[in-house]
Amino acid sequence: MAIARKQLVIAITGYVSTESAIQALRKGAYDYLAKPLDVDLVYSVVARALEKVRLQKDLQRSLEKSKRARNSS
Repeated sequence: MAIARKQLVIAITGYVSTESAIQALRKGAYDYLAKPLDVDLVYSVVARALEKVRLQKDLQRSLEKSKRARNSS
C-alpha cells in the first residue's frame, strides 16, 4: 500500500520561468504561483489542496476498512 504524503507544497516565486515551474511540479509541488499574488487565487489553490488531502484520507480509511473486512471473513 502506498504511503500518503503528509503535506502538499505550493511553490510561490517572484521569478517566474517555464523551466522553474516545470521543475517545481516534477519535484512534487502541488501548484506553482507567481508574485504578485492574487488573494482569491491563493485561497482557491489552498482550498483545492485541503480538499485533496481530505479525499486522500477518506480513501485511505476506506481501503483500510475494506482490508479489515476481507481479513475478518
